Amino acid sequence: MKIVTLESDFLASSFRELGHEVFYIRWDTEFAEKKNFLQVNRPIYYRDLLTIFDKYSFQPDLVLWHDVGNIPRVWGLEALECPTVGFFVDTYCNPWHIPYSYAFDCSLVAQKNAVPLFNEDDYAKVNKWFPLFYNKRRAFNDSVIRDIPVCFVGTVDSKQNELRKKFLDQFAKFCPVLVKKGAYQPLFARSKIVLNQSAACELNYRTFEAAACGAAVLTEDCDNGLLDLFTPGENILPLYERGNARQAADIALEMLNDEKKLTEIAASGEQLVNEKHSSIARAQEILDSIGEFSGKTRRRLASGEFIRAKLMLAAMFICGETKTVLPLNMINHFSEIAKTYQQRWDKVALFR
Repeated sequence: MKIVTLESDFLASSFRELGHEVFYIRWDTEFAEKKNFLQVNRPIYYRDLLTIFDKYSFQPDLVLWHDVGNIPRVWGLEALECPTVGFFVDTYCNPWHIPYSYAFDCSLVAQKNAVPLFNEDDYAKVNKWFPLFYNKRRAFNDSVIRDIPVCFVGTVDSKQNELRKKFLDQFAKFCPVLVKKGAYQPLFARSKIVLNQSAACELNYRTFEAAACGAAVLTEDCDNGLLDLFTPGENILPLYERGNARQAADIALEMLNDEKKLTEIAASGEQLVNEKHSSIARAQEILDSIGEFSGKTRRRLASGEFIRAKLMLAAMFICGETKTVLPLNMINHFSEIAKTYQQRWDKVALFR
């Protein structure tokens, strides 16, 4: 099968490992191209995609757009004649996810509690809970010694998570914790416990990545399917109440004093994510689901007016972003996209 992945390459290597041909396209400020990879330095539209497919002699059987937490740089996917999948991760801070999802035959939703939001209106696309995972090229256990008792790696001062710094500062008053930004694997693989905290009770990548690096995961009771995937006290540490730094620190200190139990939980968590929550497992799940949504493509192509209204709404949502202040040129850009989608389907030259 020929698969195009857009924005993120988290699943590209796994599709290849499963025997499929993959072409990866991402947006960046620079331009770069090599075999089966293209980095473009401007937004991509329908005609651009067709040009790329023709230039590289790559006619996809499946197109996967993978949310990377930024505003979408790809528009016109709703006009593609092959099955399309959108993978939505941070819906809690991106309300445009919902209307944008109508560009796809199937919406994979990382946060279980958000799935019902994608079911609005009587429209036959597939919406599925699709938990996050770890990529074995990025998260792996090469530990020689675990000399870091408790570690947190991530952004501390994000506008999307203003409570994190306060939580980490409070935790540090009761239990020492190494807090860093940047590459997580070298630190997770040296840590006995990886402390996790979310922005909005979402089930995040860190949960899976820390376990894959062989650390015991200490996370909050975040719902969103956490207890469907993990068992506290067995493959992750007991949960702490969201925002309760003292409780989290007490759990960490108690587990550090029980080295045998801590090691058992870490090993059980690593085994679990290796077996069920790797990028390979998720890639295979998508492939196994193709029959479920591939028949929706014709319906999507015949629903231009309905879908165009949804994508116009998505562009308008982005223009009105409040958490992230967009520069004026970007606001104007998405305003033009919204206006374009207002036109008649057969006159949308930009997208079709």
